[in-house]
Amino acid sequence: MADNENTNNLSTEDFSGEVNSSSRRSEDFFSYNYALSLLSNVNHELRTPSGAITGYLHLLENAGLDPKQKKFIDLIRKANDRINKIIGGVSDFCEYSRGEVTLCKAKFDISNLPRQLSASFDDSAREAGCSLCVPHLPVEPQLVHGDEYKLKQALSQILSTALAHSKNSGIVIALEKKMRAGNEADFMFTVSYEGIRMREDISATLCGKALSNMAVADEIIFKVIYSKKIISAMGGILEFNEKKSGGMFILTVPLEVCAVQETEKNAPAQDSAASINSKLNELSGASFQILLVEDNFIGRKLIKNIIESIGWKIDIACDAFEGLKYFESRKYDLILLDIQLPDMNGYEFTQKIRAGEAECGGPETPIIAVTAYSLPTDREKCFAAGMNGYISKPISIENFYNTINDVLKKHLNKMSQ
Repeated sequence: MADNENTNNLSTEDFSGEVNSSSRRSEDFFSYNYALSLLSNVNHELRTPSGAITGYLHLLENAGLDPKQKKFIDLIRKANDRINKIIGGVSDFCEYSRGEVTLCKAKFDISNLPRQLSASFDDSAREAGCSLCVPHLPVEPQLVHGDEYKLKQALSQILSTALAHSKNSGIVIALEKKMRAGNEADFMFTVSYEGIRMREDISATLCGKALSNMAVADEIIFKVIYSKKIISAMGGILEFNEKKSGGMFILTVPLEVCAVQETEKNAPAQDSAASINSKLNELSGASFQILLVEDNFIGRKLIKNIIESIGWKIDIACDAFEGLKYFESRKYDLILLDIQLPDMNGYEFTQKIRAGEAECGGPETPIIAVTAYSLPTDREKCFAAGMNGYISKPISIENFYNTINDVLKKHLNKMSQ
């Protein structure tokens, strides 16, 4: 069995002679980079159809289905969630393989993370015969400044690893805060589980030891290494305490604590469905004219249906040049923009829009990227080009509504000053 496990590991013993060794290494380097590029492109192309499935499932929910049809919808959603997790895993690997972890910091409520993690792993835990418990969370929001997405990534990898080692038992996700000097605090997440002992190479990796040649290059090892890399980039640490039957992951990150406004303090916690309905009520109370620039037929149809379900009007351009013609012909309240477009990409389109607005001295039209480019560096590039918001495919309906709502609110507040 050990021989089979090591078939994917390269060793200097595999090479014979300096010339052959140099040639083999060049071929391996080329093959690796080609495979990484191919994997990245496949991941990119999968995001649009997967996002379409998510969006149309949401629209079907509000189409007056009978109980049996609703059950079918729920099963399709669960299957699509699994596909999205695979897509997310491929994105993680591609980013990890490119080197540094890029952080995008913003204000978020850290007290919600344990509940969100529990909800996202509920189905997986149930299938494994495990239960997830989130005890003693603070009632009021705990607003911090940091990278919520990356922190979720690291915690998800750890929870997934704990779930793989649990055996018909419970997993407890807890959060504690310890104030430091000034407005900083250490936030400690613990993930405790009962089950089988951690594999020796995984345990060694968690304890900071170098991987041996006998280490198995599998998904769990990658999750542990990637989580440690993310937490290290945040200035935190990931520890593991092994027990006789199970163990405890301890993830500690230092974050800047933000002041909580009264409106935020009194806002009740909402589940995903309630949050979507709340945002829908806010959005449907106004009338906006939207311009969508998207070259993918399925993507165009999906966003058109979502926007029209809110009660707004929408014009659709199939490429950037058509989008510019639409923009020159009428006033728009918001532009939803794909990035990978034929002839002119979304970055160039935005720069042309901003240059024209600056020349005329008029207000900037809000632009939100709706793109399959999903890395943090892609997000930064969108904002650097002059965009006001960013939505990654596969589209999360909740995130779609939240982003549009936030961008339009900021724009309207700026216009009223």
